[in-house]
Amino acid sequence: MPFKTNVSKYVKPSSLEDACEILKSDEKACAIAGGTAIFLFSVRGFFSQIDTFVDLEALDLHGIRKLPNSYEIGATTKLQDVLESELIRYDCLKSALLSIPREVRNMGTVGGEVYTAAPNFDLPVALMALNAMLKVTNGKNERTIKMDEFYSDVFSPNIERGFVIKAVQLPINELKTVYKRVSNTAHGFSLASLCVSLALEELVIKDITVAIGGSIDTPPTRLFDVEQELRGSQIDSSLLEKGAKKVKKSDFLKVSSDYTSSESYKRHLFAYLFKEALKEVVTKR
Repeated sequence: MPFKTNVSKYVKPSSLEDACEILKSDEKACAIAGGTAIFLFSVRGFFSQIDTFVDLEALDLHGIRKLPNSYEIGATTKLQDVLESELIRYDCLKSALLSIPREVRNMGTVGGEVYTAAPNFDLPVALMALNAMLKVTNGKNERTIKMDEFYSDVFSPNIERGFVIKAVQLPINELKTVYKRVSNTAHGFSLASLCVSLALEELVIKDITVAIGGSIDTPPTRLFDVEQELRGSQIDSSLLEKGAKKVKKSDFLKVSSDYTSSESYKRHLFAYLFKEALKEVVTKR
């Protein structure tokens, strides 16, 4: 299936400031790095108004480093480099990355996975559960955005034109994390994906973050009502059932029937994944 694009210009700016200026001044320009999402966007017609690709690959936006309170991953860092990192060893991150085909991991970048705002992508769900922060810049000024505030809609990041993701920051902590997904094939897009991160004291949930993605009607999102309901609770069989029911009825779980499955089945899947995730967390103690 051929690409559906009208791109006629390919620009490799020499500085981040130049790249951001081009993206700000030219509404028909689009940033790329690994380029693995080009096909995904083009077949949906998203590039019909784009005539210029601005390549960020050569800019100094790659690498992983440890800061006093966080790990920082450069936006153009390859997914495979994150998977192989000796610094970042979160279980959920490894599971999410292994869900992505090796060919994509070799080329795809962290910033691209996040910026695309695709609900079926695995990495953003894990990053959201880890309370990641995004460092964005227009080449002159920088600011940080919470991962769970970065999306305005499916395929629509909440960021002004001329700004790009510079890095992803992950808090350094001892959270227990689990990533679960269901797909039709081993490396197919997620039908349902769920990631939990917990701070536990014995079996009492001191804090919890629940993030979801997959075949949903929103970008990756958090189930804030589920989190609020479970904080301070002890993990046992009754809590698993209570939590699963809350997930199924969550106000933040927006799904509808489509060619993949019915709305009710999708809700069942997310409830099932939640129970399985919490069961696995207990074994990590």
